[in-house]
Amino acid sequence: MNKKIVYAVLAVILLVAVIITAVKGFNVGLVYGEGTEISFSLSNSDVEKDDIRVIAKEVFPNNKVIVQRIEYFTNSALIKVNKTDVSEEDIENLKNKINEKYNSNLTTDVMEVTHVQNIKLRTIIEPYVGPLGLSLLVILGYFAIRFRGTKEMLSLVKYIGICELTVFALYAICRLPVNGVTMPIVTLVFYSTIIIETVLAEFNSTREMLHLDYHTMSLETRNRRNEKNKDNNLNVAPARFYNRETVEYYRLALSTSDNYIKFISFYRVLEYYFDEMLKIELVEEFREHVTMPDFSYNDPKKVYKIATRLRNLLRMNDDEVRANELEILKYLFKKHINFEIIVARLEEIDFGLIEYYQKTG
Repeated sequence: MNKKIVYAVLAVILLVAVIITAVKGFNVGLVYGEGTEISFSLSNSDVEKDDIRVIAKEVFPNNKVIVQRIEYFTNSALIKVNKTDVSEEDIENLKNKINEKYNSNLTTDVMEVTHVQNIKLRTIIEPYVGPLGLSLLVILGYFAIRFRGTKEMLSLVKYIGICELTVFALYAICRLPVNGVTMPIVTLVFYSTIIIETVLAEFNSTREMLHLDYHTMSLETRNRRNEKNKDNNLNVAPARFYNRETVEYYRLALSTSDNYIKFISFYRVLEYYFDEMLKIELVEEFREHVTMPDFSYNDPKKVYKIATRLRNLLRMNDDEVRANELEILKYLFKKHINFEIIVARLEEIDFGLIEYYQKTG
């Protein structure tokens, strides 16, 4: 999929998330949300969180409830309910059910009831800003030393931003509750992105070092490099570099029994070099004509001759200009294929093949 389309979709999703956040805000979970906290301690018995949770749900059937111990005291518990107007009757009912369950003498006087406000998101995020920021600076420093450029660094920052904004959009649009696992999720996404980007950057760097991107060079660049290193390689076993994509097509052609696929695969190998061949032939043709002793740009016939030759190499349809595949194929054969070897190989297979292809070609 086109990157521009992906970025456009992400931008729309982010815009929707910002609008929802501005209108409704985040869906703050009970842990950080507004509500009432009720804490108590029993003098004669330990309390079980599951039992207290069942009792609290009976007293507050239409509200969300969470129960937790007060530090390490097994006889104490804290109940939080997303209800701001807890009445004395509710507290009395809760007390009675706890006493009934544990056969205790708990009174409302020792039950502490506190109304709590929403915790600001800034308060939740602040403890993570320092460690995450320091980690990012260290990683960027490593990228600056390891890859000696800003491309990988900018890519890392970009994808961290995209991933974190995606998490923000999911929480805003899907109305996921902001609770105790939100920041661990944000941290996990942060470090996962760093790890993936680092691995990809290392892989790309290693691939370049091993010349796996050799095929991206133009043929002229390869020839210049080979000529430059020819004298230095006289005492070294000769090596050849093959384009990985064309090798895959070549292997497919050898492995298949389908003649159509075999032909198409072999043709793909040739087609891969069409653009390079077109560029080289256009330059050579033009150079050959304009450097001839009798050439003059004031001579219409000479200029028209060049235009005719270039037109044969190109196929023009309306406003579109394409290479003439037949002409490029001929030039490719002439430039890189030894026909004497092909003739000899065909004669080894069947002496009559040469005559057959001459008549049918």
